[in-house]
Amino acid sequence: MTDTTKPETVVVGIDGSPSSIEALHWAERYCAKSGAHLQLITAWTWPVINGMPAHIQNKSLQDEATRVVEKAAAEVTLPADQFTAEIREGSPVDVLVDASKSASLVVLGSRGHGTLSQLLLGSVGSLCVHYASSPVVIVR
Repeated sequence: MTDTTKPETVVVGIDGSPSSIEALHWAERYCAKSGAHLQLITAWTWPVINGMPAHIQNKSLQDEATRVVEKAAAEVTLPADQFTAEIREGSPVDVLVDASKSASLVVLGSRGHGTLSQLLLGSVGSLCVHYASSPVVIVR
């Protein structure tokens, strides 16, 4: 009888900040030891002005998200079949909470590119800790 169970998945949120890259390295070490699949996710969304989505004529936000996740993926040393990298449209919290539904673990940096990033656990991390379906590791 063959084992057809799917390996566990570790989701790591990537925003290009040094903290998210530290989270990536932590998650990669975890996956190397456990055999888990590493899933890098970068989220992007249209900016909101006065409560309405801003209309931007080009796809520069999506293109920047693609560059961020590709740069992070280039640092991964796991075998190619042990990780995936993707971008998803939506707020980082919504995207990561949704991804947590099929993950065994979500890994985030303690500070992203937020306004008070040097003082507090980021709002994305804090909200994911409260709403994710899987455990969340905050890497400091």
